[in-house]
Amino acid sequence: MPDQWRERNIAEVLADFDSLPIQSQSRKDDLRPLIESAARTHWEWRMRFGMYVFLTPLILTVSVPVSVVAVFGDGRLRFGVMACLATLLLLLIWETVLYRVLAARVLFLMVAGLVAFQWVEAVRAPVGSGRNWPAATAFLWLFMVTLPVLAYVRGKCAAEMKVRCHPHDELLMTAVSTAGVIQRKRDEWRSAVFVREAHGSLENLAVRAQLSLTLKERIDPTDRALRRTLRLEALRIAESIRLLKLSLSTASGVDDVDRVVCSLINGIEAVGRADRQALLDGSPPLPAGMTRVRSAAARMLPGAVLVASAFLVPLIPQIAHDERTASTVMWTLLVTGVTWIVSASSEATGRVGDVLARALPFK
Repeated sequence: MPDQWRERNIAEVLADFDSLPIQSQSRKDDLRPLIESAARTHWEWRMRFGMYVFLTPLILTVSVPVSVVAVFGDGRLRFGVMACLATLLLLLIWETVLYRVLAARVLFLMVAGLVAFQWVEAVRAPVGSGRNWPAATAFLWLFMVTLPVLAYVRGKCAAEMKVRCHPHDELLMTAVSTAGVIQRKRDEWRSAVFVREAHGSLENLAVRAQLSLTLKERIDPTDRALRRTLRLEALRIAESIRLLKLSLSTASGVDDVDRVVCSLINGIEAVGRADRQALLDGSPPLPAGMTRVRSAAARMLPGAVLVASAFLVPLIPQIAHDERTASTVMWTLLVTGVTWIVSASSEATGRVGDVLARALPFK
């Protein structure tokens, strides 16, 4: 990672911290080294794999073969490689399903639709005739050279990260940045733009708390009881952060905004000192059995099923022979899936049957 770029990011975090209205100078002096250490560790080690991929020649081992396949490959090979890349992108942005933000839901939906489209087209595309040595060589390079190298680098960076990083580092940086944004614009409390921006920052902080405070890097995967306890605690803390959005939405003056910033400062201190009990104090209870995956799946799964159906149902022979009918089915299911994910309305299961009843001749 370039030193200048790394130091600039660390300086931005420290500038946000210095702008916070912490009354006791001794308290501020005690917290500052914790913030600097977390920021430095995060940018030096937790982000190392991404920097290896994007800021070294390693990126060429991916971009060059993909470009060759795109230019010289047949339809099935091109769509197959693009489907793999789109699937990888979906895995990278899976956290968007946890955000209670419209843009995040739409982004996940668009990428999920892209993945489904690419895989369907990869199956439907004809296989080219003859031998295509450039495309075949590039394809073999991707799976026999690029993937093993990326897996090795990823594993090495992950091992170093487990030794040098603390799960709270990214959460601490996010909390400082969120408090800094709200503090700088506190005089704009009347502005809906400011409130929506602050809501986005708090939602991002809540998701980071939801993920970081599970401490999964420290717990054996087979210890399900402990992992479940930590997940539920993390969800409680995340919900307590989301409650601050209500305070900002109903603010009647700068004092209300200051109370939100004060609450965030207390949270920053608790995270910096790894005081989990302080974070749990005052956190709202959660319904029994609620977990991160279940809560996200409950919101997204019905809509995802409809989106997937939009690309799979038109392949049914009785529908595929009529392009007009197939197009109608696809767009109806797609729009219904979008509506479900965005609005989280009910009765999604019956939608597929309704569309099939209108499209299939034997219904």
